[in-house]
Amino acid sequence: MPPAPIALLGLATSHPFSDAATLLDLRPGTVFDVWEPEAGRRAMFNERFPGHRLHTRVEDALAGAAGAVVTVRPHQVAEVVARVIQREVPAFVNKPVAVTGAQRDALEPLWTPAATRLFTSSVLRFAAEVETLRAEFDHTRALSAHVTVRHDVGRWTRGSTPWQDDPAVGGGLIGTMGLHGIELLVSLLGTRASVVSSEVSTRWHHGLISGDTGAVTIRWEAGILGTISIVGVTEHEGYEIDVETVDGPRQVRLPASGDDALGYRATTQRLVAMVDDAAPSPVPWEQTRAVVDLLAEAIALSTSPRI
Repeated sequence: MPPAPIALLGLATSHPFSDAATLLDLRPGTVFDVWEPEAGRRAMFNERFPGHRLHTRVEDALAGAAGAVVTVRPHQVAEVVARVIQREVPAFVNKPVAVTGAQRDALEPLWTPAATRLFTSSVLRFAAEVETLRAEFDHTRALSAHVTVRHDVGRWTRGSTPWQDDPAVGGGLIGTMGLHGIELLVSLLGTRASVVSSEVSTRWHHGLISGDTGAVTIRWEAGILGTISIVGVTEHEGYEIDVETVDGPRQVRLPASGDDALGYRATTQRLVAMVDDAAPSPVPWEQTRAVVDLLAEAIALSTSPRI
C-alpha cells in the first residue's frame, strides 16, 4: 500500500525541494500535492519531481494529504497554517515562521491549540552531534556560549529569492542565517533570555539590504551570555558551537561526518513520525516562541537607526 500523500504548501525557498527529495527517500512512492502561486517555481518543481499533483488552491492541496510541509514568506505563514489546522494534519513549517512581533502575535493563537501537530526548527537542532551535546549538557554549569554561522548570502544579489534579503519581508541576514544560532542557543540554554545587541555590516556583497556580516549578543536570566557571529561571505557552509562551562569547553563542528551531516534527514524523520505514527511535535511552542521573540528583537535592533 503506497504511503499517504504529503502536501507541499509553498516553494518559496530551496528547502521544500530538499524536503521532497528526503521524503521520497524515507517514504518511497509518496505523492505530493503541491500549492505554489509562482509559475516559475512550480515549473522548477515539476522539472525536478515530475508526476506529482499541482494545485491552485491551498485547500485542494490539503484535501487528501496526511501531512504538510509549509514554505512561504513569513507574512503568509499564519494564513497557510490556519488552513492546515482546519484539516487537523501534522505539519513542518520551514523557517522563519515570523520575523516581526506582529507576525508572531498573528501566529500564536493559531499555533498553541494545535502545538502537538506543528513544528518548526533549524535543521541543526537535530544534527546528531548537537543532540548528543544537548543530552549531556547541564546549562546550570555554563558560563558562556558562542555560535558561528557560515553561509554565503551572495545569491541574494544575483536574483535567487532576493526577498529574503529584506529584513521586513524575509528576515534578512539575521532572520535567515542568524536564526540557526538563536535556535541552537535556545535549545541548549533555555527560553528565558533577551537580546543585548544586534549589528550587521556589508563587507563584500555590496548591494545587500541586510548585510553579509552580523553579530548578535543574547543574555539569559541566569547571567549566561550567548553570542552569534554570522559570516555571509564564504565558499563553504558550516556551523560551530563553543560552550564554556565550569568543567571546561565543549565544541561541536558541523557539517560532521556521516550521511546526515547537518540534520536535514533527522528533521524530516520527525515529520514522518508525526504523519505515519501520530508522534507529537518534537519542538514545544515555548521554545519556538523564544526563538521567534529573540529573532524579531534582533532584527529590529539591527535595523534601528543609529544615533
